Amino acid sequence: NNVNKKEAEVIIKHLEKLKEKNINQTVGIITPFTDQQKYITTQITKHPDKDYFFDPNKLKLKIMTFDTCQGEERQIIFYSMVACKKRNKLWSIFPKDLTNTDIEDLKDKKAQRLNVGFSRVQETMHIIHSRPLDQIDGEIGNALRFIKNLSSEEKLASEKDVDPKSPMEKKVIGWFR
Repeated sequence: NNVNKKEAEVIIKHLEKLKEKNINQTVGIITPFTDQQKYITTQITKHPDKDYFFDPNKLKLKIMTFDTCQGEERQIIFYSMVACKKRNKLWSIFPKDLTNTDIEDLKDKKAQRLNVGFSRVQETMHIIHSRPLDQIDGEIGNALRFIKNLSSEEKLASEKDVDPKSPMEKKVIGWFR
C-alpha cells in the first residue's frame, strides 16, 4: 500500500510544535495517495491533541489528497510525498512530461492535479519526502527540485528568467523571496 509511516510521524511532530507555540494558523496536509491520507487521519484522530489540531479557531487541520484539495487553501501546508528508496508510485499520479502541455488548459488530469495541489499553500510549505529528490522522476520531481532551489536565495530565479507567458510565476518567485 501507499503509506509512509515515517513521514506521518514527522508531520505529527510538526503539528505538536505548532501547538506548543500556540500557533493559530490554518494547516493542511496533502498527499498523492488515499492510503497515506487515511493513515495520517487515523494517527491524528488517536492523538491526544487532536481537538487542537482540528479546532476551527486553532489549526483547522484538513488532511487531503492532491485530488481532494481543490478550493481548500491553508496558511501552512505539509506535503507527504510517500515515495521512498524501495517504493515509488508517484509516476502513476503525476505527469511524466509537461513540455507539450498547456498547464492553463488543464485537460490533462495529472497536470491539473500537480497545479491544484501546489497552489493550496498561502504562507508556508513543508515538503516531507523519503526518497532523494534527484531520484524522483517526471514533473513531480522537477517541481520538487524547483521548490528546493527556490529556498536557496542564490538560486532564486532572477526577473529575466521568469517565463513571460506566466504572470503567476513572477508572483510565486516573489513569495519565495
